[in-house]
Amino acid sequence: MEKRTFNILIVEDHPILMESYKSIFDELEEENSSWKFNIKNGDTCDIAIFILENQAPMEGFDLVFLDFRIPPSTDGKYISGEDIGLYIRKKFPQTKIMFATSESHQLKIQSIFRSLDPEGFIYKGDSSREIFMTAIKEILNEGFYYSKSVLQTMRTNIAMDLFLDEWDRKILFELERGTKTTHLPQILPLSLSSVGRRKRKLKELFEVEGDDDRELIEKARELGFI
Repeated sequence: MEKRTFNILIVEDHPILMESYKSIFDELEEENSSWKFNIKNGDTCDIAIFILENQAPMEGFDLVFLDFRIPPSTDGKYISGEDIGLYIRKKFPQTKIMFATSESHQLKIQSIFRSLDPEGFIYKGDSSREIFMTAIKEILNEGFYYSKSVLQTMRTNIAMDLFLDEWDRKILFELERGTKTTHLPQILPLSLSSVGRRKRKLKELFEVEGDDDRELIEKARELGFI
């Protein structure tokens, strides 16, 4: 039987995890005799970029494993696995990306989805060897795989997005443009008291404290609402 060869890149700075990932691919080869994996690995942004620039197949790797927190490049151009993912999306758009990270903050997870739309995303805290194997098989068979905590975060963000209506968004948009709160009723069909209530709701939703709007605007940007 002719083997199907997959080129894999693993970017992970914890040696034990690196070896664990390699052993998972070994097990998958044993389980499926028609699959073969050619694996390269790096533990820093510098090494990952070097491999991608000098050792990648012409159309890119079939699958790249990325951790978010890896040592940055010496020139400061790449500071995380997300930056490596952006490089891959630009240069090798056919390459599938799988994040396996301990980052559980919903803003960071949302940022990765908005910038990279990865085929796989696993939170290490709720994963197992079996989950990793299932994820790899799904992705290599043109599917997708997101672990339980990641899916929960995605649902939370969708719920948040639905919670903001047209006028909430327009308030944020005008504040970002520098419009003063007292001038908003001249632009929007809302009273000043209504604007105040909506701003308080937004700050509560975004977990922003104080009267300064700058933090509210920054949080709205991070969440992708403006």
